[in-house]
Amino acid sequence: MIRRTVRLAIPDGLHARPCSAIAQAMKRFKGTLEIRLGVARADARSVLQMMTLNAGVGAEIDLLASGEDAEEIVAAVVAIIG
Repeated sequence: MIRRTVRLAIPDGLHARPCSAIAQAMKRFKGTLEIRLGVARADARSVLQMMTLNAGVGAEIDLLASGEDAEEIVAAVVAIIG
């Protein structure tokens, strides 16, 4: 498992477009990614779950990836939100 904390740099935080981009990116991978904001958790394959985190610009979120392609998952998501 890989864990990385990132600060959201996208202007409106995790809204529909970046959440959709993350969910689309996850289709390329076999592994899983959980996004955490405090105690709230979301599966990165679910746009709705990610949006319910209400993560705004500047929020620090934790990315927890597992599977054989965990590092690639984290890199792809950081490219979207970083």
